[in-house]
Amino acid sequence: MTDTIERKPLVIAQGGASAEAPEHTIVAFETAIDERADALGLQVRQTRDTHLVVFGPATLEQTTNGRGPLSAHTVRELKRLDAGSGKEPRFEGQRIQTLHEVLERFRDRTRFWIELPDETNDESGIEERVVSTSATHVASAITPQTSDVRDPEAGRRT
Repeated sequence: MTDTIERKPLVIAQGGASAEAPEHTIVAFETAIDERADALGLQVRQTRDTHLVVFGPATLEQTTNGRGPLSAHTVRELKRLDAGSGKEPRFEGQRIQTLHEVLERFRDRTRFWIELPDETNDESGIEERVVSTSATHVASAITPQTSDVRDPEAGRRT
């Protein structure tokens, strides 16, 4: 007799329940957990003052009332923006979250799939900062991921 392992797909809620709530907001993450997602998919970007924030697009216009590249703003400036009312008025007041805030709030409730943006450059140090921040909170629940394709033997972009 052989043992069989039941395998089922892993449901990763990219940006939270972003079909129902503004992506990468607390309400989207709470909804995804309520709907039994296995993990939260987080896109992480770096602010001008090198803070790590959980945010999808490279620019602010798509999901906030701000303008320009996220990387051109400080975390303090970003925290003043409304990241919710563009989806629906009832989400007004949702804010951009730091990676620390999201990991701290949800670490005992779910796992995380962390994705770095394609345009991340090797000099930014974002990879090391994400690993360090993640290890502080929930090392066993983190799966770092980059959208960038690298040659594993050469360690260079392909």
